[in-house]
Amino acid sequence: MCGIGKRLRSKKMRNPRMAQIATLLYQYSRIVPRGGTFRDRKVALTEFFGFFDDSTDMLPEPNPAASSIEFLRRLTAGFGLLG
Repeated sequence: MCGIGKRLRSKKMRNPRMAQIATLLYQYSRIVPRGGTFRDRKVALTEFFGFFDDSTDMLPEPNPAASSIEFLRRLTAGFGLLG
């Protein structure tokens, strides 16, 4: 699934919120037709992950949020939702 190993997927998907987000991303990637809205969301998601990259140094180490955001980035890229 999207180039993410089974072990990591299983670990992250145990969290109901993460499973809900992953399901939404998957549905979005399959249902929304390619066009203006799809392109706009790709840009927005790319900007979100860019903002996170720029802000990571503000988070204490170690931080579970960083791991979760990285998982979502890989998942989003695997679904073709990053520009």
